[in-house]
Amino acid sequence: MSVVRIVAERSFLLLFSLTRTAFLAQGLAMCAALVATAATSRPEAPVWLGIALRASLLVGGTLFVAGVLLVVARRLPIPPEGDETPATSIWPVLLGLSLVLLPALAYDAASELFLLWRELLTLLDRIGFMTGLRQSGPYSGIVVLPIVAALLVPTL
Repeated sequence: MSVVRIVAERSFLLLFSLTRTAFLAQGLAMCAALVATAATSRPEAPVWLGIALRASLLVGGTLFVAGVLLVVARRLPIPPEGDETPATSIWPVLLGLSLVLLPALAYDAASELFLLWRELLTLLDRIGFMTGLRQSGPYSGIVVLPIVAALLVPTL
């Protein structure tokens, strides 16, 4: 086995271990925080809070499931050397299914994001953000930095 292959395999193993740990920790933390938030929320809370809670719970659950799947994937048997995959192996089907379903789910979830960005750009043009960004003023960083920090979340 070549040194490059060993280094690449160990690097991927480390990357997947870190990813698995981060997914499990983030998923559990988000679900725990949302359970605590839901327990303290009042019935007269605004509608957007319920939508945000459901979306955050979905993200936390997805991260946790991804972490569990990475734990399960680590324990799957290694396919034998060769070009052919055994007929009993299910991972090619799951991989193909994820390559179809995940982009479709992401597009469906992000469909309203385009409307949000259009509204944000309209509001930024109304306050003259782009012209203020092009010009350097003594206090422009104080105004621009919070706006850019607030727009980081919709960008992600």
